[in-house]
Amino acid sequence: MREEQSETDVADNQIKVKVTHSLISNFDAAVYAGDEETSYPVTLGRFATGIVTEVGKGCVGIRMSDTEHCRVYLDGVKGCGKCIACRKGRPEECLSPQVAGKDTDGYLRDIVVCEPKDVAILPDNIDNADAVCIEYVALAESVLDKMDLTAGSKVAILGCGLLGMVISQVAQYHKYIPIMIDYNPETLEFAKRCGICYAFAEDDTLMEKVDEATVGQLCDGAVLVLSDRPNPLDAVKVVAKNRAVAFAGFVVPSVNFDMREFITRGIRSFAVTNGYGYIGSALNIIANGAVNMDVFNREIISDADLAQLFETRAGGTRPPSKLTILKMVM
Repeated sequence: MREEQSETDVADNQIKVKVTHSLISNFDAAVYAGDEETSYPVTLGRFATGIVTEVGKGCVGIRMSDTEHCRVYLDGVKGCGKCIACRKGRPEECLSPQVAGKDTDGYLRDIVVCEPKDVAILPDNIDNADAVCIEYVALAESVLDKMDLTAGSKVAILGCGLLGMVISQVAQYHKYIPIMIDYNPETLEFAKRCGICYAFAEDDTLMEKVDEATVGQLCDGAVLVLSDRPNPLDAVKVVAKNRAVAFAGFVVPSVNFDMREFITRGIRSFAVTNGYGYIGSALNIIANGAVNMDVFNREIISDADLAQLFETRAGGTRPPSKLTILKMVM
């Protein structure tokens, strides 16, 4: 759970960050439940913000004079530093990215000592409640960037939970048209209230509705949100030939499926499980108001609530429209 620790020394190339807010996510719950392959013990916490309290003498980009008000987002993913991509100076293409709260200690602790490249300075117009969701926006940006779409493209998004809703808003920012598909009538109604024109139920009328929305052309791409929709074949039927299906999510379930539909229809598939390399783009999108996190219910909790919350989330209870944020500095 949250780790209590004393302050540690800061090297010349490091900064010290006081963690202030952490998003309690389904990813953390999966690690807690043992559903993610992890080397225990590990401190949880993938998504967090903090305040810089100390700067090493050799740091560039953050100065000692900045520390009083310097809020930062702590990047939850780092390059391994060992693979060929990292050795060639392209850590965003790392073959074995290290994820906070899983591969390395996460941010449910008081103090983090890291390098300046491991944080992003937050502008004044991004509050902490939005900032803890930066990697959700970054993952959405990564997915859509890899789909080779043009303005007006129709993108099926299967799964109307938090990540699906963020992807739909980022799609609208890029002038794509999201078509949201889900089994749950409540989440579909939530999507419609958030301004999504096309929100269709997974039932016998789905293909008829998709045909009507796409004028018989089917979708130009599809995103399968893994935490909500584990069957990839659900996406294939709504996407046109020779297009792409993206598997998106921070938690990757074990799924077996028949690849024949993908092969015979020329469907390109790829997976995105983090937002590494897209944090700067996500900051810009949020700062410009393109993603509205206010549509989600925000729940602010304290340390005393953590144990019960993880037990509940690990048991499979995943409210789609709620952001649960641990405020670590009261």
